[in-house]
Amino acid sequence: LDVFSIDTLNPTATNAVPNVATLTDANVGDTFTITVTFSEAMMTTGADPTLAFNPSTGGTLTAETGSWTNATTYVASFTVVDENVSAANIDVTITGARDAAGNLQEPSTVNDVFSIDMAPVLVDVSLNGLNELVISDMDPLLGIGNDITLRRNATQLIIQSQDVAIQTAL
Repeated sequence: LDVFSIDTLNPTATNAVPNVATLTDANVGDTFTITVTFSEAMMTTGADPTLAFNPSTGGTLTAETGSWTNATTYVASFTVVDENVSAANIDVTITGARDAAGNLQEPSTVNDVFSIDMAPVLVDVSLNGLNELVISDMDPLLGIGNDITLRRNATQLIIQSQDVAIQTAL
């Protein structure tokens, strides 16, 4: 009596882990990787998964390559380019892989995998009603900023921010 089984279950991606949680200007030129874990043994030749990002990485990640490190783990590699993008909590959707029996994987999305903080610092310069020059910077990813106020009196230039006050002789 011959006994056999038929695998008709579609595999899923169960996790996606980046090698860097937040990409910054310091990562330009580096290799950024995302390690994807699957729910079962996969076909490791001819059925590599495709990774998509939401929100878009805007060209920050280029030249995707990848390789299987074992039957359930795929590592996607990208070159980091500075495209002046900032995006928080980027989701990764994995599609296109097949299990060892040839079943197509269910599209899988892993939420909040990584962030990008490469937008230039935004600076707003204005004069307030006291003839003081106010310079405001804002980190768009973190939503925090700092005001620097420049005020001149007859003998001094006074520079004030939330953290420090500097007075210099003119």
